[in-house]
Amino acid sequence: MKKIRDTICLLLALTFFGSLAFGEVNTEKANEAFSRGLEAYSDKRFLEAISWYTTATSLGHLGAPSFIGHIYVDGEGVPKNLTLAYMWYQIGATAGFKDSEENRDRIARMMDQDSILLAKKKAKICIDSLYETCK
Repeated sequence: MKKIRDTICLLLALTFFGSLAFGEVNTEKANEAFSRGLEAYSDKRFLEAISWYTTATSLGHLGAPSFIGHIYVDGEGVPKNLTLAYMWYQIGATAGFKDSEENRDRIARMMDQDSILLAKKKAKICIDSLYETCK
């Protein structure tokens, strides 16, 4: 029974933390960075949260880009910016995270084609720079 419970807990944690992509993944470090992002976010330290989520993304965390996208959609601690939100959702979608894909497609309906093309270009630059140039 304990083994089944432990297995279920592990699967839930992996589902929540979504750290099974982006090639080389350091799951422990990615999850730690993501957790620090959640702490910063809950304390309304949004810029710090973005920094931790970016680190988590660079370490292979699937869900982290969506959390950054949400911050830009809502304008929490940063100016509302659908282009940057789309960029982060695109990064998550490229890695195969379904939530990012759905959110990207949802906000695309609120954007013009030029803004979408710019966001896609920014996503490529961000990924190619190993998440150093993501603005």
